[in-house]
Amino acid sequence: MKAALGYFTALPLWTRSTGAAPVPRTIVYLPLVGVALGAIAGGAAYGISLVAPASLAVAVAFGLSIALTGALHVDGFLDACDALFAPVSPERRLEILKDPHHGSFAVAYFAIACVGWVAALGALPAIKLVPAIAFAAGASRWNAVLNLLVHPYGTDPARPPALVLALEALAVLALSVLVAPWAWVALPAGAAFAAGGAAWAKRKLGGVVTGDVYGALIVVEEIAILGLCAALIAR
Repeated sequence: MKAALGYFTALPLWTRSTGAAPVPRTIVYLPLVGVALGAIAGGAAYGISLVAPASLAVAVAFGLSIALTGALHVDGFLDACDALFAPVSPERRLEILKDPHHGSFAVAYFAIACVGWVAALGALPAIKLVPAIAFAAGASRWNAVLNLLVHPYGTDPARPPALVLALEALAVLALSVLVAPWAWVALPAGAAFAAGGAAWAKRKLGGVVTGDVYGALIVVEEIAILGLCAALIAR
């Protein structure tokens, strides 16, 4: 868990990892990291909503959701958009993933993502900001980690411990009860989406799935789950 917090967050608790990709024993704690960061972002936004306009609370929730991770998953989203949507060979796509510069695909799709992200946050009642953001952050990361059982990345052939994954699923499902009665469907639906997205990316990249792909899946799912939560609460 200490290693997971150091790699996947920008919190000034431990020195961030600067080396190779994290090992499965570290990655398996990503859903819990997501829940914690989501709770912080949601709590800060809810506090702001008590003393300031709702639009400012949305801005805080949106900004912290990115800043607390050091923009790690957003960076993966940007790189994946440039690589996966470019009409080039799989070899060239892998080269694009390593390029630190971002192109037109990244800019265009991130603009679309930001609109959906902000709109979903704005549709949530203030009282639901903490559980909804924590649930969306945890569920999206759990679905990504689940895919490592089928599509590992990095040099470590090991897989995330199944028991820890199962316990995390129960924790995320319990959290969904605080959001809306049917919010739990985001977990199995998101798992199916992540599986399809990872398989599609694997074909595009010539048989590999990278950390950037998983970052992109986390961003897309987090936005979609927030939108689903807002829709269910509004019913």
